[in-house]
Amino acid sequence: MKDLTLLKSLTEDEYNQLLRQAVAVIEASRIQIAKQLNTVTMSSHWEIGKLLEEKKLDSKHGDSVAIYANFA
Repeated sequence: MKDLTLLKSLTEDEYNQLLRQAVAVIEASRIQIAKQLNTVTMSSHWEIGKLLEEKKLDSKHGDSVAIYANFA
């Protein structure tokens, strides 16, 4: 019950400030998570693109498309 006593001893302004600080921590965490997720997603897409490009180069698939594209 000690925690409840602490909350009861806070003024309304102190309580509101505490809530604002908690919300700021949550928002900062959400931003950090979004940035990390974006970084991992972009890295995954880059790796997949690299694999596809290497496979295309190995198989010479699509070479004729590039030749016709140069005439356009």
